[in-house]
Amino acid sequence: MASKTYRSDVDAAPNCCGEYVEVTRRDGRIVARTVQLFTHGPDRIGKWEAATEYDIDRARAPLAWRDEAASASAD
Repeated sequence: MASKTYRSDVDAAPNCCGEYVEVTRRDGRIVARTVQLFTHGPDRIGKWEAATEYDIDRARAPLAWRDEAASASAD
């Protein structure tokens, strides 16, 4: 299976900050994290957590990953 990282478009407020979502496969699981961007100071990068359907859709990751993530969370 692909190990590529998929990234969503950046949602941003004017002259302020923004964020985007990364979805990837880690240790055999489909996971996501939100990366928060700021005009001043370091980026905030959250830890990887189980990807939701919204994360996968937003990042335009393969739809097959959505089914795989859903079946993994049901286990």
